[in-house]
Amino acid sequence: MMLFPLYALFVCFLCFKHRRRWRGIAAWAAGVVSIVTFAVLDSHIRTWMGFSPGSLVSLQLLLWMEAGAVAVVGGFIVLLPRRNAVMPCRKCGYELKGLEDENPRCPECGKEHAAFEPKVRAKPVASLPAATEATPVAPTLEPVPMSPDA
Repeated sequence: MMLFPLYALFVCFLCFKHRRRWRGIAAWAAGVVSIVTFAVLDSHIRTWMGFSPGSLVSLQLLLWMEAGAVAVVGGFIVLLPRRNAVMPCRKCGYELKGLEDENPRCPECGKEHAAFEPKVRAKPVASLPAATEATPVAPTLEPVPMSPDA
């Protein structure tokens, strides 16, 4: 008997994982159609085997209730909006929007520069001019005035 609730949870999980996408709608439709097909097939098999129409009504009732529950709950879940992070962490996907720094450390996983990889611009080295015959400049030592507070 635990198979029916587990199946309903599996269908709802797929609906949640793929919400607002065609795969989520396909999982929802396949889940409902499979339960309804099982209920109808069970009814036909019992009629074919010669059981009275009122026998094992509780199984039919459970199947139709599960089909209704999966249809309503799965339909609600599949229509939930997807919330994508505006500024996700590059490692764990945690929402970094609203933190004070422009490129903060992730409070969830601790990744440094979590929003984006810092760009390091290498400055081109300017070629030095050819040595000229100028006089070398020697550093001069001049006394530095000290303040009385120092």
